[in-house]
Amino acid sequence: MLSNVHKALSDFEKHLEMIKKTTELLVKLTEALNIQDQESVKALSEQIAHIEREADDLRRSIEWMISKGEVFLSLREDYLRLIDRVDKIASAAKDAARTISLRKVKEAEMEELLRDGFDLTKMAKGADDIVVSLINAIHLLNIDYHKAFEKAHEVEREEEGLDDIKLELLRKLHENEDKISPLTYTQLREFILQIDQIADYAEDAADVVAIMVTKVGA
Repeated sequence: MLSNVHKALSDFEKHLEMIKKTTELLVKLTEALNIQDQESVKALSEQIAHIEREADDLRRSIEWMISKGEVFLSLREDYLRLIDRVDKIASAAKDAARTISLRKVKEAEMEELLRDGFDLTKMAKGADDIVVSLINAIHLLNIDYHKAFEKAHEVEREEEGLDDIKLELLRKLHENEDKISPLTYTQLREFILQIDQIADYAEDAADVVAIMVTKVGA
């Protein structure tokens, strides 16, 4: 039974690494978008989708080990919720990458937006930073409950900061609506909201971490 616990924890660590990789690659995708490197945008999108599929398969395996074995005891349901919320981060990254890779934004449109300070990379990096904070909070569950609780609340503060970046991007997009096509407007708006969804899922997962700490009485 102890080996099942070790296996579940080891696989969860691998799962976290996969999730982190998807948000790292999404940052690179926005950088490629800024320089109109559509080949790299498509390649990175495919890479993110591949990792997301692997992470999803691993999630199912971990959930099976936790639900069928006598592991984690009173925190079993919380671990299942945590794994589910974390996995949704990769799904959101995949959706965002797919949205922006299916259709190339015209070079003149992208240049016009960039001149106005339309910085998608800043938002992608912000989302990636939030995921890093979440993973740190999860790691701290095995080390220091108080620090895990503090780091979980840090995720919430960072998510609020990303909201400001999102609203600024949406404002700039609206201000330039007459300079870009309706398709580009819709595509970029959806992309922004999907990046924001990454942060929302990370915040949801951080809430589960905080609940777990509370349950153990730390």
